[in-house]
Order: sequence, then C-alpha cells, then structure tokens
Amino acid sequence: MAKGITSKLVIGNAILSTDRSEMTKQQIYKYWHLVDNLLPNGYYTIGNNSSFEEFCEEYSFLVKTHNNLLILNCDRHKLERYCRLGIPKELIKIFEEAAIKFNENQINKESKKLILK
Repeated sequence: MAKGITSKLVIGNAILSTDRSEMTKQQIYKYWHLVDNLLPNGYYTIGNNSSFEEFCEEYSFLVKTHNNLLILNCDRHKLERYCRLGIPKELIKIFEEAAIKFNENQINKESKKLILK
C-alpha cells in the first residue's frame, strides 16, 4: 500500500533538516526533489504548484514570507511539533539525508561562485 507524504511535511522538514531559518521557494523545491529521489518504494510526495503558498498561508503563525522567501518566524521546536511529531523515523532519516545532499550542493555552488570571481 502506497503512503503519501504531504507537502507540509516536506516543506517544514526542509527548514528543520537543513538547519536554516530561511529558504527560497526554489531551494525548497530542490530539497523536495532530493526527498523524492530518496523515498523507498511505496512512498510518494503529495504536492502541486501552489504547495509553497498553501504552506505559507496555513502556517502563517510559524513562518512569514517575502516574495519567494520563506522565513522561520518561531522557535524551531514549535515547527517540529507541526512537521515532525509522529512521523516514522525512516522518513526523518530521509529528510536528514536529503538535507545533507542539499547543503553539500549549496556549498559547492557558493564555492564555484567564489572561484569565478
């Protein structure tokens, strides 16, 4: 039986797992893509083109937005209560693994920019 992972979980864990206080819409979707690639058979993510905006609207008490930038507007523990409590440990490991890959990609991208300067 297939199990769907909501956009709420993916977006919330993008901030938690990457240990960032803000992320752009583009960064969140890059993280989402990494999660999709790491999911075992039987799991899939549920989302659409408006998932980012829906998350920002539904969780406006946790985050604020400026253009396409999502900014954490609360204690990280509060975000964990809404986006991590009760989910299987195997999913948390996937979110963490995606975060490691995401952060490595960001460091590599920033290093290339510095080298080109």
